Amino acid sequence: MSVEKLSLQETRDEFVKRMQDFEGRLQKATLTSPGVADIASEFAIFKHMTLKSLQSLQHQVDLLAKEVDLQEMRGRRKILLLHGVSESDREDVNSVVCSVLVDQLKLVEFSTEHISRCHRMGRITTNEKARPLLVKFRDINTRDMIWSNKTKLKGTNVSISEFLTKTRHDTFMAARQRFGVRKCWTRDGFVHVLGSDGVRHRISSMTELGRIAVPGSQQPAPVAAKVDVGVSRTKRAQTSKK
Repeated sequence: MSVEKLSLQETRDEFVKRMQDFEGRLQKATLTSPGVADIASEFAIFKHMTLKSLQSLQHQVDLLAKEVDLQEMRGRRKILLLHGVSESDREDVNSVVCSVLVDQLKLVEFSTEHISRCHRMGRITTNEKARPLLVKFRDINTRDMIWSNKTKLKGTNVSISEFLTKTRHDTFMAARQRFGVRKCWTRDGFVHVLGSDGVRHRISSMTELGRIAVPGSQQPAPVAAKVDVGVSRTKRAQTSKK
C-alpha cells in the first residue's frame, strides 16, 4: 500500500515494522563485520528521533481534530433530532414538528415561528420506518426548553436526541455498550458516563472513554481512537451557528 493511502497511525506502524526488519539485518551484519557497529549506533539515534517526530505529529493532529469537532458541535447547538414521527408525502415538516411539540410536550406557546429550518434526514426508503427530523430553532432558550421537557415523551413512539458529531455519536454508542444505557446520556453536546466507581465523567471522544474504568475492573479498557477530522454524520446537515 502506498504511503498516500495510509493514515498517520498506519504510517507509523509500517515505519516501525520496516525499521525493526532493517535493525535485525544490521545486528546480524555487525557480528560478522565489527565496523558496522558505528552505523548501527547512528541508526538507533535516527530511529529514536523519527519516532519522536511522528509522536509529536500525531499529538498535533489529535489537537486539530478535537478543535474541529468542538467547533462543529457548537454549530449544532440549536439543533435537536426528533425520532419516530410519522412521515407522509408532501408533508409540511414545520407544522408536523409544531404539532408534536404542542400536543405531546404541552408547549402551547410554541409555533412554527420558533423554527429556523427543518427537514428529514437521509434518503427516502421503501421501508415504513420514518426518517428522523432535524430541527434547528431560532434561539437556544427554545431548544433548551424542549430538551428539558423530552421526558414527557416517555411511553410514546417519539423521542428527542441531540445532533452529535460523528466522533461524539460513536463515543456515545460505545459508552452505552460498555456501561449500559441507563448510565450514559448526552447534554449540551457532551457524553456523560456514570462510571463503576459512581463518578460522573463528561467526555467527547473515544480516547477519553478509554480512560474510564469498566465495571469489574480497576483499569481503563483500551479503546481504539480513530481520528476523524471534520466528518459529519450527514453532508446535508452541515450547519452554521446563527
